[in-house]
Amino acid sequence: MKLNIEISDVNLLKKTIQILSCVIHGHNIRALLRHDTKFFSKETKADLIALYIKKEDGHKIDFISDKKRLFCRLMEKYNFNKYSPSFGKVGEDIMKGFSFYKPYQQTNDLHMFMKGTVTKKKCKQMHDEIQFSQAFFFPLETINGEKIGFVAYFYTQAKGVDLEKLREVSVLMQRVIEPLYDSKTATFYSKCSHVDTDMSRLTEKEKEIVHRVLKGITYKEIAKELKISINTLKTHMKNIFNKYEVSSKAELSNKLLMHMK
Repeated sequence: MKLNIEISDVNLLKKTIQILSCVIHGHNIRALLRHDTKFFSKETKADLIALYIKKEDGHKIDFISDKKRLFCRLMEKYNFNKYSPSFGKVGEDIMKGFSFYKPYQQTNDLHMFMKGTVTKKKCKQMHDEIQFSQAFFFPLETINGEKIGFVAYFYTQAKGVDLEKLREVSVLMQRVIEPLYDSKTATFYSKCSHVDTDMSRLTEKEKEIVHRVLKGITYKEIAKELKISINTLKTHMKNIFNKYEVSSKAELSNKLLMHMK
């Protein structure tokens, strides 16, 4: 699931740009994702969405959406330790299972995700208590194709699942996380610095356009503000994309973000 895969859903594309814009201005990515819990719950219909990020000091699971803290309460009740070495190994095994021919993984066995951290008996109790149905795992990759984690979608009770929607939401997650991840040190930063204000590759007009694009302003509004036609604006954007070797506004945002060290 490469970063250059396009997001066709307009709402998801707008949300991607909105989150990236907030990250550019120094907001915490975890806080932003949790703030949009209702949005992600509605889009995926998942009872729990969790991010698993590979880190130098181990592995961490972050809940984006957990309806009524259902899973959090159960994990506390059954002493599930998301920081245990066993859980890190489970995450590594899931990551290794992704391939070109297997772009996502699916399970109806909750113990597959929690083995080594709770007993099989306790896992069966959890399974029955929440009426667990199934879980889907989609990979997270850097722009160079390095796997850095995955997004997990958990469902209780039997319900229809839109796999294409899950794929696009996963691409959204990938695009907003990738600029914050330093693959050399396996460090995931919660915040970014502002856009590189130099942008030496761009003309002054292109810089004016880029700053507005990264704020989530529409092409129509930008053209009106800068007193140029939509066609002229699109020509500028084509030149900007070519200079940074990208094909979308989301990819451009990724290119221009710099890690906060």
